[in-house]
Amino acid sequence: MVKICLRGRCKSIGIIPTNGEPSRCEVRLELDQNVSLEFRRYDIQLLVPVEFATLLETNQMVNITIEQEAD
Repeated sequence: MVKICLRGRCKSIGIIPTNGEPSRCEVRLELDQNVSLEFRRYDIQLLVPVEFATLLETNQMVNITIEQEAD
């Protein structure tokens, strides 16, 4: 099992046009850790359902956990 835990600040939340698909939002996070990319303003960009994005606020801290189980 692999587990990655990241902490950062929510920098922006924006609705992506539907184009016939369910509505999604783009959430951009700037990480606290020293894992930044020099050519991008934000470290992580997530596409999430609108229902999840409405739970977040810009300029607030966010914890992200990504897990992958071995087969």
